[in-house]
Amino acid sequence: HKDQMTSHAALMRQAPAIIAVGHFSAAEIKQMFDYNKNIIFVDSNPVGCRSDAVLLDRDSAASEVMEYIIASGAKRPAFIGNAQERYHQFRMMTQKHGCYNENLCEVSKEYCIESGYQAMRVMLDAPLPPDVVYAGTDMVAVGVYRAIYERGLSIPDDIKVIGFNDI
Repeated sequence: HKDQMTSHAALMRQAPAIIAVGHFSAAEIKQMFDYNKNIIFVDSNPVGCRSDAVLLDRDSAASEVMEYIIASGAKRPAFIGNAQERYHQFRMMTQKHGCYNENLCEVSKEYCIESGYQAMRVMLDAPLPPDVVYAGTDMVAVGVYRAIYERGLSIPDDIKVIGFNDI
């Protein structure tokens, strides 16, 4: 980030505004403000009301994902991830529709490819594996894909997978 910003200093000074996507260190934010006071942050809000920000309403998005899963006719939905608001929506909606199964939920502090892979391997060994998996992050979804493909199963024919984030 920082080296790129220095090399683009003149461009940022002349621009009507900077659109900063992602997360930045305090030093990077200070450097951007030194170049241009008009900054719009996307996916973070590190300076509060000193700047505009575009943020995802994660609760609403998690609710929409669950509405889609329920409407798809899923009988054995699974959740793998760490995001509490996403898991909360999953549990609430599946309980409401009578398809919640605690054995098809893996909530951990890890949210990486390996955690998704390991959790999916365990779920695939269950007597009734899931028919759809809600992966709390896209990286978890990559691990879920890998475990499913290693078993010779097809996405979405055998198991549907929904990842959640920016990829």
